[in-house]
Amino acid sequence: MTFTRRFFLCSALFVAAWAGLAYLFHFVFSRYYALPEIFMVQQDRFVLIATVPFLLLMTLFRFDGKAARLLPPPAMVLGAILLFVLIGWAGHYAVFGGYSLSRDEQMGEFATFYLREGRLGMPIPAEWRDYVRGINPIFMSVYGGDIAWISNYLPVHAAFRALLSHVADPALTSPLFLGLGYICLWRIALRLFPDRPDAVLVTLLLGFSSTQLLVMSMTAYAMSAHFGLNMLWLALFLRDDWKGHAGAALVALLAVGLHQFHFHPMFAAPFILWLAVRRRWGAVAFYLFAYALIAIIWGKLYPALLADLYSGTKPLQGGKRIDLGFRIYHLITHRLGKDMLPLLNLSRFMAWNNILLMPLALLGAMQFRWRRLLSRDATILMPLAIGCAMGLLVLVYQAHGWGYRYLHGLIGSFCLLGGFGWVRLSGAGGRLSMRPVWLAVGFALLSGAFLTMKAHDFVKPYARAYQRAKSVDADIVLIDTRGGVFIQDIIRVDDGKLSRPILMDLDFVRKDTLKHLCDSYKVRLYDWSDFLPLGVPPARMSHRFSAGREKKRAYLESIGCAQEPLAYTRWGWRQN
Repeated sequence: MTFTRRFFLCSALFVAAWAGLAYLFHFVFSRYYALPEIFMVQQDRFVLIATVPFLLLMTLFRFDGKAARLLPPPAMVLGAILLFVLIGWAGHYAVFGGYSLSRDEQMGEFATFYLREGRLGMPIPAEWRDYVRGINPIFMSVYGGDIAWISNYLPVHAAFRALLSHVADPALTSPLFLGLGYICLWRIALRLFPDRPDAVLVTLLLGFSSTQLLVMSMTAYAMSAHFGLNMLWLALFLRDDWKGHAGAALVALLAVGLHQFHFHPMFAAPFILWLAVRRRWGAVAFYLFAYALIAIIWGKLYPALLADLYSGTKPLQGGKRIDLGFRIYHLITHRLGKDMLPLLNLSRFMAWNNILLMPLALLGAMQFRWRRLLSRDATILMPLAIGCAMGLLVLVYQAHGWGYRYLHGLIGSFCLLGGFGWVRLSGAGGRLSMRPVWLAVGFALLSGAFLTMKAHDFVKPYARAYQRAKSVDADIVLIDTRGGVFIQDIIRVDDGKLSRPILMDLDFVRKDTLKHLCDSYKVRLYDWSDFLPLGVPPARMSHRFSAGREKKRAYLESIGCAQEPLAYTRWGWRQN
């Protein structure tokens, strides 16, 4: 059997074994059924099941021939990138109806509006200060107290959205970062494979055919920005002159402050280690100083600024700290200790990317001579492989996400490793035709269309539940979030305004404030009997977490509040 056929056979066996282990551990040995399992059943399993016979079928054919000798002209590459940007923008509305499903996306949109107005938080009107957490239940910073809502995320991603909103639709932010990432990936591949246009083309095709990259660009997540800025950082780093390194440091300042502190340093650290291995002590010292300064800015000075601006306020109960020490402590003790889901998360990553991405990346990493890890002649394979390996070792629970978004900033590295893997697979002279790659791209188009449709189908019930709640004829709609998976995420502040009806999470409204609320406003109750018929996935209601809400509902009944049947001011939600 030829090396190429063994490669495809091993790839098929790996996908089958990994998916099989995921099924055994999460559906046979465990009866816990949460969001990752829902995604596996409704989306990922179909692609993984189809992947195995497709890869086995590839073993039956010979792909001898000449690889690509010429790259497409730059105008064609840039045209393709522009097309992806436009698809990402259109998809925000065509696929998701302009609705942001997750709390992460909502925080990006929420912070956009107060940053656009030149504020670091949204002022809370005095009449709503007893209902701060009811209106904005989670992902709020502790520093705003009861006078301002402040996103718990760092502000750079929202700041980009706010800047763009002055001249264009802020929904263009993620697609533009996708385009930036693609351009930088292209330039990096040209630098790393100067004599192998086929490897450059494979690298680009692996990126272009990533359903995860495209669909995530349709959302308000910060992950497209991580992809774009990481690729820009690497392009500047590889210039290897003072302008490039200075530019990389400035990009790092933005990348670290996008939304969570640790994503970019995990990408950059292996490259700084690579400099140390090559005895580039001056460059190492520069980057260590730069990242120490960045850590102080985002980990200490920014939280101190928020604390100073809102000093004198009582800390928000249940709010989150964003200082560096707390984030590192939370990452190590909570995320890495309790939230590891490697089987399901890697399965999801494989399903949402080109089926050859992981096999080619692994083959590329195997080309590095690991016995010479600390040798001065270590190639760029070393930091690329170490960075991807670090990401694969930290496959923690992500909740919502199209693909596995915590590896999003590393997809460029996987694509570059895939380029090196192609060089090995095709031989020194490029003796393998591009047909298997184009077949994999075709498979990605079909699976990507299927997954995008499934993403639309998953979001639609939540969008309808939100639109129905906002259509209730009332001033206040109390949401009893029991019984629906992540239904609490429909509770949000739209466009930085408290438009009526105001949605409140009953779980976070204190019982002693309900009487005043009912005496002052028209209040209605919205629960599982309203949102489950719309298709929201049902969740088991635990008695331990239901007792408080049952007492509040009994109190509302005793004072005759929020007992009337729901009436609606508009009915457009039925067709959305």
